[in-house]
Amino acid sequence: MTLSELRQLVTTWLDEDGIRRETSVLNDSLNEGYLMTCLTTQAYEVTKTMPLRAQQLLYLLPSDFFLPVAVYVNDVRLYPVRMEELSQLYGDWFFSQATGTPTYYFTVGALTEQPQLWIYPQLAQPGSLTITFAGVPQRLASDTSVPRIPEEYHIALAYWAFAWELLKERGNEVIDKTIRIFRKFVELTQRLRDFIYRRTPDRDAQLMPWDLTVFERKLRKFQQNESNVPLTGGY
Repeated sequence: MTLSELRQLVTTWLDEDGIRRETSVLNDSLNEGYLMTCLTTQAYEVTKTMPLRAQQLLYLLPSDFFLPVAVYVNDVRLYPVRMEELSQLYGDWFFSQATGTPTYYFTVGALTEQPQLWIYPQLAQPGSLTITFAGVPQRLASDTSVPRIPEEYHIALAYWAFAWELLKERGNEVIDKTIRIFRKFVELTQRLRDFIYRRTPDRDAQLMPWDLTVFERKLRKFQQNESNVPLTGGY
């Protein structure tokens, strides 16, 4: 479905409740739904190759990086570790000048302008990095833009936008209806997440499923005077 088709669907649903929204507002809500869908399912995957300098631990990753799926240096797959785990294995790794075939990596700074990749040990000679990662999707900017996830899950964006706009307009008056709609969003994203994990079960990073009970409690505390605060930071 295109952005235009998704927006028309949400417009029709809102119209049944007597709610009108400008095109730009619905576009924002649909893009927030797209962002939340991709971040919670890791469905937006990107593979990039870049050169690596010798004798260097730190490399900058693309700004759309979120979570690693697989990291290869010179066609050899690296093992993911936490920084503290690497320190337990090699206490002086940060100050070490050890070179060789990189074995371990970790990433920091996801969802910032400069995500980082750290590898150990350092390369003795320049090499090549190939990284597949779950990324932050590009905004759906035009009416013909299509979400880069399987088509059967596109409607999840519409459920998110409908629930969010309904909540902003009517607040606690329609909280039960809003939760029912949001449940549809969660059910779809959980199915998409399961599909992604079955497709690539050896992912280096996985996310826990939605805790819907906690989210419902937050929704029920929603106050109408907070309706102008975007749930996802205005993506």
